[in-house]
Amino acid sequence: MGSDNSSSSGLTPRSRTPANKSLAALVACFILFLIFANSTHQTLQSPPSSSPPSAISNDALQTEMNALTAEKSSLLRNIDVMQTEKKSIYKNLRAGPEPTTGGDESAPPPVTPPVTPPTPPTPPTPPTPPTPPKPPSPDLILNPSSGPLKLYTPPSSPSIVDFPCPLRDDPDPTSCKLECEDEGCTRAEKVCETYVECTHLVFDGEGDMKGKMVTLKHEIIKEDLSILNSAFTKWSNVMSKSIKPRTYVIISYGGSGSKMLAGWISDLPKSSVVKVKHMHDPNPPPVMRTFNRPLREATHNGDFRDRHIPGGLFSKDTELIPKGEYDDFRYVYIFKDPVEGLVSRHGHGHCEHVGGECGRIESFPTLDGYASGGKDLYHLSDFFDRWTTPDSNREYPILAINYHKIWDNVPSIVEALGLPPQYAQSFPKRTETVRNNKTGEKEGHNNHSEDVREKLRGIYKGVRDKIFTMPAMTIV
Repeated sequence: MGSDNSSSSGLTPRSRTPANKSLAALVACFILFLIFANSTHQTLQSPPSSSPPSAISNDALQTEMNALTAEKSSLLRNIDVMQTEKKSIYKNLRAGPEPTTGGDESAPPPVTPPVTPPTPPTPPTPPTPPTPPKPPSPDLILNPSSGPLKLYTPPSSPSIVDFPCPLRDDPDPTSCKLECEDEGCTRAEKVCETYVECTHLVFDGEGDMKGKMVTLKHEIIKEDLSILNSAFTKWSNVMSKSIKPRTYVIISYGGSGSKMLAGWISDLPKSSVVKVKHMHDPNPPPVMRTFNRPLREATHNGDFRDRHIPGGLFSKDTELIPKGEYDDFRYVYIFKDPVEGLVSRHGHGHCEHVGGECGRIESFPTLDGYASGGKDLYHLSDFFDRWTTPDSNREYPILAINYHKIWDNVPSIVEALGLPPQYAQSFPKRTETVRNNKTGEKEGHNNHSEDVREKLRGIYKGVRDKIFTMPAMTIV
């Protein structure tokens, strides 16, 4: 009976509860009672048999039947009560959570919502590289007794010296004198900021400065290069300060004093110098190899700038030099402000030598046109970075020399080159070829102008910032 009601209610079969079990037991007892009562009733109404008559009287049987009928009515009422309770139980079960077992096997499987993959964490923003410090503004050396416009060189400051510059307007090759274009000579201050060497402006007059000369001066700063000792220690198996004959390999991107340095070394006694090579290769080789036989040998003209020194690109298939012989060589990278380097060495042939994007010679631009293009087609920035950046795959050290700081530190540079200290006395004096607005006008072009230089400074700002802050020597 209980199971029939469950089916008719449309409920999904569930596991038995204690209430269901009690109800089933009562129903079973009632069924047994009905069977027993019916059997007794049939016995009482059956015709007399051949057996002996019962000793029980009719009145007693009637009394017993009445009692059974009353008990039956009571049981039926109890069944009605239990049915009501059963319906209440099922109603509560419907409102409760679904059981973990059982269920209609024909029902569709539950739909699993799609899993949204977690959003990958945003990578941290790389720190902004520090901006190289801007070179300090030049000091204006004032004569206190003559007013703010009179500048002079104090005799008590012998460390403040002249230096030559390509923009000079005075024929003196040892100084950097500029003609003022306005009463405050803003031109001199602006030019001074573009030179690594310039630390002071000196004016030897009074009043209005227009049309007069201001001298750019340099304060000698001898660097403490003892820091290089740790670099020598790092490379001690392939580099030493010992004085012995060596082959010197001078590398540059042109217009950087490489011919001056290579020419001076090639003139030194053979007891100190085996050979000198002059390379323009933008890629430092990972190992040392022997050099190809030069097409022609070095020349020894009086002016270093007019000399031929064999070089070019490094060989990639010649015989390897044993690592134990690396100290017999010095690889020296000398660098200079690329702006002045290009004013000195711009040309299609030179562009090809340093691995630039040169195009056809017929369409190669003038320096003015190149500067206006705003792109480093020579790839001088990459050239500089490759020769001044440590590389774990390279098996030998590079001695990087900052051209602008050589003459303050000649003895230390001579020592790092592995040359006798007395050779410092013969180191060349600094010279600069004049290239300015006037020379450009005479040659019929604008390539040497300060306007062109300003455009080039925009292209090579990154390299120039590094050069301003780098020491006289670095071992890479």
